Amino acid sequence: MLYYRIAQTTCMAPTADVNIWRLRQGFNGLKTYFDLWGRNPRWVKTSTPEARSLAAVFDAIEAGRPVDRSVLQKAAFLLLGLAPGQYIRKMQRHSDQFESTLTPQYRELLPKVDFSLPARSELLFHIINPELYVWVPPALEQPRRLLICFATKKNTFNMPRPIAHFILARLGIGIMYIGNRPQFDPSEGFMGRGIEHSARLIKKVANDLGFDKLYGLGTSLGGYAVCRYAAPLGLERVLNFSGSTIAPNREVAIQRSLGRLVKDYPYDRILSILSKTDPTDQKILNDYTVNGFDTPREWVDSAAHGTFSAAFIEGRLTGYLSWLLGETDPPHLLKAAPPSETQCS
Repeated sequence: MLYYRIAQTTCMAPTADVNIWRLRQGFNGLKTYFDLWGRNPRWVKTSTPEARSLAAVFDAIEAGRPVDRSVLQKAAFLLLGLAPGQYIRKMQRHSDQFESTLTPQYRELLPKVDFSLPARSELLFHIINPELYVWVPPALEQPRRLLICFATKKNTFNMPRPIAHFILARLGIGIMYIGNRPQFDPSEGFMGRGIEHSARLIKKVANDLGFDKLYGLGTSLGGYAVCRYAAPLGLERVLNFSGSTIAPNREVAIQRSLGRLVKDYPYDRILSILSKTDPTDQKILNDYTVNGFDTPREWVDSAAHGTFSAAFIEGRLTGYLSWLLGETDPPHLLKAAPPSETQCS
């Protein structure tokens, strides 16, 4: 199911009768995605040039013909952004062809992701970036649980949102993705709404769909946002991956620190995931310590602010998600030691 405010999300007038065909017309990226999601776009005359080009790349690879590295780079960029299952599985199978076009993190990440979701369970409309996107699995378990996900400022989870969805969808629960707008701080709620009003809108959608238990997950600025939403949404538990705010100066950053703002939500229901060695995460840890944001903490080894992707690559994410859903308690999931006192200062 898809929720969005037409005036802010699409190029159409607010009164337009929006359906999948109008969305395809308004968003070339969505049309390219569906071209790649369905039949081989090389067989369809109306396919976008991008889709036809990508299909041609794999036709060449599978026929044993050489493909220029610049062409492979364009194909990889398109695939990582759209992540149509049948084509990103082809990318996995031919990973040797794409290795030189990928960063070290993606070379580690892609072989570990299971991209075998049923086609209709993929994140079909992510390219139009709706403010609320609710995905409901085909056979929803009871109780009806909903994971509300707050992404980075650029709408990623340290990996493209549709790739993260292949991982999160296997939880077998509903997922709501909160979309961000350029130049707007998502921790302040939806544009022009504020946290409290935005939380009421989110809860109304959840209630209308029959979800009775809400959980939160956020990465970077999304981690900061999910902690601020925790009390207004009444979240059961929260996973905070390197939650940090963006502030114009240190004085404002202190005023907006989570330790100052999150006062009415139990800290033992927030699990904060940080890197033991990444400089950005060490600054975040120092902010937590100085301002009393004393939640349980776990650590990844990778020297990267992208702790969601690092947790997945290191095999720790499953444990964190189990804690989030109340399946593992207490939240001491790892034997990894925290940073030394000198690192925290």
